Amino acid sequence: MKKIRFIWVVLLLLCLSACAKEKVSEQGTYGTEESTVDWRGQEFQVQENVARNWTIWMDKFNLIDISDMVSSDESVFMSIYLGQFGEKVYYLYELYNKESQNSRYACVSVNLTDMTRSVHSEFTMSDIGYMAPYYLVFGACMPEEGILMLDLEEGYYNADEELVRNRYWSYIEDKKIVKQIDMTSFVKDNDLFLDAGFIGNGENQVYLADDGCIYYLPMDKYYDVNFLYVFDGEGNLLNQYQKPQNSIFRSPIRTQDGDYLFPIYMSHKKCVDIVCYDNESNSVRKLGGIEDNGAMKPVVMHGSRIYYISENKVISWDIVTGDRTECCNLEDLGYYNNSSLLMLWCNAKPYIRFKDGSGEWIVSTSESEMVNDSAIEVADLLGDSRRLKAAITQAKMDNRNMSVSFADASGDTDKNRIYAEFAAGNGPDVMLVSRDEMFNMVDKGMLADMEDIIGLENKEKLIGSAVKVGMVGDVFYGVPQGIYMESVIVHEDSVKENTWTHEQFMDSVLAGDIYPCVKIGNSLCSSQISFKLITRLNLTDSFFIDWEKRQSRFASDDVKRFIETFGDYELTSIDDVDVDKKKTYQIGGVSNGNIHDEDSYQDYLEYLEKSGYKYIGYPTSQGNGNYLRDDGVIVVNVNTIHKEEVRELIEAFLGDEVQSLKYIGDDYVSVTGYGIEDFIPYLEMCVPFPAENTVIQSIVFEELEPYFEHDKTLEQALKLIDSRVQIYLDETE
Repeated sequence: MKKIRFIWVVLLLLCLSACAKEKVSEQGTYGTEESTVDWRGQEFQVQENVARNWTIWMDKFNLIDISDMVSSDESVFMSIYLGQFGEKVYYLYELYNKESQNSRYACVSVNLTDMTRSVHSEFTMSDIGYMAPYYLVFGACMPEEGILMLDLEEGYYNADEELVRNRYWSYIEDKKIVKQIDMTSFVKDNDLFLDAGFIGNGENQVYLADDGCIYYLPMDKYYDVNFLYVFDGEGNLLNQYQKPQNSIFRSPIRTQDGDYLFPIYMSHKKCVDIVCYDNESNSVRKLGGIEDNGAMKPVVMHGSRIYYISENKVISWDIVTGDRTECCNLEDLGYYNNSSLLMLWCNAKPYIRFKDGSGEWIVSTSESEMVNDSAIEVADLLGDSRRLKAAITQAKMDNRNMSVSFADASGDTDKNRIYAEFAAGNGPDVMLVSRDEMFNMVDKGMLADMEDIIGLENKEKLIGSAVKVGMVGDVFYGVPQGIYMESVIVHEDSVKENTWTHEQFMDSVLAGDIYPCVKIGNSLCSSQISFKLITRLNLTDSFFIDWEKRQSRFASDDVKRFIETFGDYELTSIDDVDVDKKKTYQIGGVSNGNIHDEDSYQDYLEYLEKSGYKYIGYPTSQGNGNYLRDDGVIVVNVNTIHKEEVRELIEAFLGDEVQSLKYIGDDYVSVTGYGIEDFIPYLEMCVPFPAENTVIQSIVFEELEPYFEHDKTLEQALKLIDSRVQIYLDETE
């Protein structure tokens, strides 16, 4: 029998609690609530306005750090959230052994009262009687009874070479199957996806209620969830509910008494309707709705309050009174990835569970900030301060007496105000600024020596090249918020040197060692684009301009020869050109954009080593074109009177809790090298990113376009460039 291997996809899981329900009373911000609220017997109320009542983060615990459970040959391939039961949250971990290519599973609980972790059960597929080709699709658990429910897919070719696929719901107890429900016919009869490789939409499929109902929200063959199916514990279909047209099922909301509400976004009405299954009447009915633009993510119900996330704000909604309260703004706290957030409860205290690139966390909150008259002021002059905000959050967790005020000062009027405050001996204590802004502030005497503030020990936590970003002369003024490397990659057989000048680049092209155009993916760029990519960083470190004399050299023979080196080529596929791929060069570097986690960093290192490629950098006059880009620089006001608090803030920023954070769409890596230790030598090769003179760039690229379009000679174009650049240099001296 010929076996096939399917894509492993594991979806978010929720499970059934046999725990005794406790009545919980809450006071303060979250209202007085009892677990016996009869939400089924009334229509939900909603008020139009949302009140604001801020909270702060108080504690943080990493759920994914199970290094003590993992052997040296294993890694966490996937973690599956199973749900909260009383004081505990449950996870199922898939631990993959790269050497043996086998997996084992561990069901782990975390007690929210003291954040202790314990192993609930461990097993492999063979332990429970399954051999390949069975693959886990999802799971759920009944922790008090020691039962784990798995959805397993079987796939194989029969004797007639026909593909056979089956699906089973299997209940596992003490590594034995105690009950199994064959779901194959149901899935096939309802045109649902059977292949686990197509199920990974990031949402749950099965939800187990405390009354024994099983709620099933599967995708159909068109990648959509159209039906809510309700089964009893034996797999008998009780009811099915089809969503209205122009609507989308949101993730179900687990109530405090162990049932589920089902939000449905009505796109044509811009609202979310909430329905539930009534066991007594065996019907699905609407309870109420709320206006929303589609961003709402309901997460949990506690007593009479539904907690949901909308536009990075956590909001509580009392369905009895209709009152809504904004609990906290996640963006102000430095957290953006709200797709993975979930509200939890323990002892009437709210927790937020969230994911980021470094792991999965539980964070507890407090109803109000502790007031401290010696609050430090932090201002963002860039408009992108995610890591700095996260450092503020962490500093508050480390020191509850710390009070920090934060302001977005990225507008021109805000910057002018801050400069005026500095002139009067005031201004924010800490600022996030561009590197050019840092140089300007140093010239005006506005910044403190950062080493005097944070000390040598904290300074030495930074990668050496990151320190260079914050240096002006011999003084260390700023800590970069994030960094990444930008460079040029070549094959070691084509270029023997580890760096190159413009002359060496031209000689390599003319000798046939290097193809003149930049390779991107499987394409070779045009001559015009290749020149732009290579030249945009070299205006400050090339023979184009004598910056000391402020004299343009664009009409020189050197510049003419350099441009001619790129030839006259159009964009083309590398497969359509007779060129050795080893003789191509490409833009590359070290960033979260191309390397996302520790394993992919290691894979990339192995790729470079085995393939023979290396970083050589951009061609420059001084021969080191490995550049370090920065995500802004954190600087300190020379007039600050809160040096100790500022030191604590920068210390929190340099700590692993903040440096481990990764954000979607963010290329920047840790300035301390957290999680990328093997790549630190590459980053240490770098020099700070040169200033990009956009005015001169525009002149050069604009005047050269007719040359590349064959409407003007190179001599004519360079003559105009030389004249215009010289005028600019004279006017800006």
